Amino acid sequence: MKTMLLALLCYLSTIPLNAQTEEFRVKAGDDITTKISEHGKYRFTAFKQGRIYYDYGKSASAKFNYNYLVEEMQFINPDGDTLSIANPEQVKYVVFDSAIYYYNEGFIELVKNLDSVKIGKKQKLKIVYEKIGAYGQPTNSSAIDNNKFYLENNTFYRLTINQDAIIKKQTTWYIISDKEERPVEADKAGFTKLFPQHKDDIKVFTKENNDALKTADGLARLLSICMK
Repeated sequence: MKTMLLALLCYLSTIPLNAQTEEFRVKAGDDITTKISEHGKYRFTAFKQGRIYYDYGKSASAKFNYNYLVEEMQFINPDGDTLSIANPEQVKYVVFDSAIYYYNEGFIELVKNLDSVKIGKKQKLKIVYEKIGAYGQPTNSSAIDNNKFYLENNTFYRLTINQDAIIKKQTTWYIISDKEERPVEADKAGFTKLFPQHKDDIKVFTKENNDALKTADGLARLLSICMK
């Protein structure tokens, strides 16, 4: 019990204060990707024509799709192979279909455009497997084993062993501003960095609205105050 509690505390300590976490249970033998998004492991059902823009001014066109499972932007090369973008830290943004992705230690999808300031989100997955003990019952060490999926030749292989799993989907919010080269995490420190003249307003708002920084609408409300 102590081991399980320690593992849970360690996990919670890694969650940003402006992040929200959803949990989905998957039964043994089920396809994990069905719980990730409506399109499985990908953002869209198919790769979409788009363009990637780099910090050093270059750009290139290709068919893109975002892979939630491996948390990478992927594209199809001229030979028809599916590859992940190399050196993503050099990417300014990627535009394809209805999506725009920026980069800051991971890809951040644009959610709301407020002209000079935008709101984006980054999603991360954690898969926690339950160990099965005597008589087929889950044991209390369920929080220990995780990330037992594997990807080979761009194909996701699901585990059909006798294990149930919980998918933890963590969403962290960001502010994308013309003032900064990279998106800034949408927590109290990030807002204060971008809008130092509204330091007191930010302090009051976050105190009175505990969960406002965990939703796009809540962030938009605070931004409307800071942009006056």
